[in-house]
Amino acid sequence: MWAAHGDKGPPGRRLTPERVYHPSRNESCMSRSSASESDPLRSRLSVLTRPGPALLIVTAAALLARFWALGWRIFHQDEGRVAGWILHYMRTGSWEYNAIIHGPFIPRVNGLLFSWFGPSDFLARFPVAVVGGLLPLVAWLLRDRLRDSEVVALGVVLAANPILLYYSRFMRNDVLLAGFMLFAVAFAVRAVDADRPELVVASLFCFGLGFTTKENALVYPIAWAGALALTLDARLVLSVARGGDWVATLADLLPDPRDRRTRRFGAAGLVGVLVAVAIYFIFYVPLPLESPSAALESATTGVYDELQTWLSGDLQSHAYPPYFVYFGKLLAYTSLPLTAFAAVGFVVDRYAGVTARDVVSFHFFWGLFSLFGYPLIVDISGAAWNGVHIVAPLAVPAAVGLALVWRMGRNAFHADDNAGAVAAAVLLLLAAGTTGAVAADTSYLRPQSPDTGPYGEKGIMIQYAQPAGEMQPALRGISRSAPENEGTDVLYYGELFDSKGYGETWAAGGNPPPGWFDRLPLPWYTGRMDAETNSTPEASVACETNAPVVIALERYAHGSPNHAAEEIDDCLRDAGYREVVYQQYQSSRPLHFFLAPGVAPDVEGINASDDSPPA
Repeated sequence: MWAAHGDKGPPGRRLTPERVYHPSRNESCMSRSSASESDPLRSRLSVLTRPGPALLIVTAAALLARFWALGWRIFHQDEGRVAGWILHYMRTGSWEYNAIIHGPFIPRVNGLLFSWFGPSDFLARFPVAVVGGLLPLVAWLLRDRLRDSEVVALGVVLAANPILLYYSRFMRNDVLLAGFMLFAVAFAVRAVDADRPELVVASLFCFGLGFTTKENALVYPIAWAGALALTLDARLVLSVARGGDWVATLADLLPDPRDRRTRRFGAAGLVGVLVAVAIYFIFYVPLPLESPSAALESATTGVYDELQTWLSGDLQSHAYPPYFVYFGKLLAYTSLPLTAFAAVGFVVDRYAGVTARDVVSFHFFWGLFSLFGYPLIVDISGAAWNGVHIVAPLAVPAAVGLALVWRMGRNAFHADDNAGAVAAAVLLLLAAGTTGAVAADTSYLRPQSPDTGPYGEKGIMIQYAQPAGEMQPALRGISRSAPENEGTDVLYYGELFDSKGYGETWAAGGNPPPGWFDRLPLPWYTGRMDAETNSTPEASVACETNAPVVIALERYAHGSPNHAAEEIDDCLRDAGYREVVYQQYQSSRPLHFFLAPGVAPDVEGINASDDSPPA
């Protein structure tokens, strides 16, 4: 099934990994040869148009796009929850898998980075940005299955898609999981194409890493099985349509255990499985390591018990149609060019050529299974990060469609077909313009704004638990005042924020105290600043505090008229505090900061809601 099918060869010709027909490459080689004879400078510059150098340029641009102002956006509450828990692990020296913060990859890797360089928003997002920025290199592994133009187009799609870009700048596991699984498939394909069994080990290494990121890694083998079944079915139907025997075709696709090549790949697969299992245990064993038997139990039955929260189905007990409609809107707003090109690429590759390429069909079906499957399994409405798992596989057929339009326009231009060249140019410019505009808007111009959604509704891309407004100056004020202050640095006022006598920290193996989750993402910031926090439900205590910063919710913001910011604003203002308001969510949850004199002097006071990145 994975026999290479680069550019289509003559009818009936069987293509093998060793002999793949690439007319685009042959043509580019001839053009480069003639160019070198007539213009040496042009020849040297033409090197940059080859897939390898072009992909390196695209990858460098993808990394730059992900690292640019990476630490500016205020942490989403999910980011704050996981990062705050990482600080807890570092403080207690104890770690054990907890499904509420997903897999161990980010806690383990970020824990090391924080211990080496100190915690920061930039560093917390660093691993995800690296993996997201390297996604274009997947195209290089598939180069024997794709035309040169398709290889470059795939790199561009993976680099520029707004969903992949935004969530590559976000401390979540989705880009990590999708990236590891894309590389797992690509390494497997390359292993067959190049006859290099050792790449099977690389494939299973990536597969093992995928299972350290997030629970929906379990969905990937299911989607792959469905995609493989449909791809195989297409092969068998085509064989019968050509007068062949589907049984013989199926037998021809199965490996021969007597073949030396099969044994080599089998041995590599066994090594790869051992590597994947080793990765699993390295990440999932608890810390500190008490005994081998306890570690084994925790990494097996302990993980299984934790997974029941996700596998039980209780979190997915919702109506299917609204969630499916949301994903449709998400793709229409953020990834319409990718979705349209994916459909065109799949249809043209499947029906317009001599035979469909398995790698194109497989990725299209993989994306299709994800599109219809994720509305069933997700537990949060409006969770745009799940779109990562749809657009990542669809990037392959999208690259085929994008490159097709490019080649049609180029051929029309050389044939003096002005209408065809202009039509192709308009399509490409529209695709680039809409993709670039959405990517710039969501990742740079308004990365935490409630106004980045179309269709008359907010938050189609920016999830509602993303704090809105520029909270950074107030947080910098806390950071500057905490080292010089004695006693409580930040006082939380209100029943919802109160720890109810349980303290501000928690023991190893336990859960955060009451009020901790409702404060998110602020515990991450106060924790990394070593700021001392406290809480009270009593207005008299809040009014008499010496804490440089007091934080409270606005009345009715949490469904209760009591313990609101309005009850303490007069007394704190009389004491010289300045008041500034930010949205803890995208909307409907105003969070009041009361700042003592000298704290954050660059904050003007009510009402700070500017969302533009600093110049």
